[in-house]
Amino acid sequence: MSTKNLHHKESALKSAITIRSLTKRYGNITAVDDISLSIEQGDFYGFIGPNGAGKTTTIKSMLNLLKINEGGIEIFGENVDKNLFQEDIGYVPGEANLYDNLKVGDQIKYFARYYPNIDTGYLKHIKGLFAVDENKRIAQLSLGNKKKVAIICALMNQPKLLIFDEVSNSLDPLMQKNLFEELKRLNQAGVTIFFSSHNLEEVQTYCRNVAIIREGKIIRTDNVEKIVASMGVRVIIKTKQKLNPGFFSKHKITHHELSNGATTFVYKGDINELVFYASKYKLESMRIADVKLEDIFGEFYEKRKQ
Repeated sequence: MSTKNLHHKESALKSAITIRSLTKRYGNITAVDDISLSIEQGDFYGFIGPNGAGKTTTIKSMLNLLKINEGGIEIFGENVDKNLFQEDIGYVPGEANLYDNLKVGDQIKYFARYYPNIDTGYLKHIKGLFAVDENKRIAQLSLGNKKKVAIICALMNQPKLLIFDEVSNSLDPLMQKNLFEELKRLNQAGVTIFFSSHNLEEVQTYCRNVAIIREGKIIRTDNVEKIVASMGVRVIIKTKQKLNPGFFSKHKITHHELSNGATTFVYKGDINELVFYASKYKLESMRIADVKLEDIFGEFYEKRKQ
């Protein structure tokens, strides 16, 4: 199994994806409203937002599958209107669009015909990784198995850029594990991954940078670790005595009592002060962990709505 050399000199200084002031309307409805993004080569980039936020419209615009109203999009420095990027991109949509009458093996061969140089060793590797039955017809497959075929077709050419729209939904846990292990390996080899997902745990685990979109507008772009670190830590503490509420008032902390008698809250202050506060009590248990992106996402949206 081999991996292509993905660092071509002519594109070394160019972003993988550049979106400038993109606007896309459907009649009177503005699905994407003047958004701009720059995704550097080699990034594992998350793209998150609720249903109807504009994620899929943005992706289809990037792939030149939609005619945009305003703005411009470049893939590796070339305008997408030129359609010069097909061999460089692997794309998996939210719903796999395959030919029901074909057998799995024939479907894979059909897509392989579009590429001049398929590494047969790598193709064998990913077919084994996702455990597809090549003799079954597409129409006989479950949604999860159709998604596996779509992933194989997206990866087989070892493209420089992978664009995934809700790629892991409908995959069983083992296939999700195999998928992300392969994506990590490819990303370490230089592949850029643009990853739209509702699963915020996936984004927090695998993505380095993220854009949050709401109602067609980008409301934040940042490094994932930086966002999580800025939001403090999640504390779950259980003590023999009742906790002094003065600590919570001082730090303007909203805390919640759990059914087992523990107290949970998000803490953004000096960790030494937190430990000193806890040391005053006879502890039954205490857990400190990063805030999950899911909590941040919900909090950030609520603030924007106010």
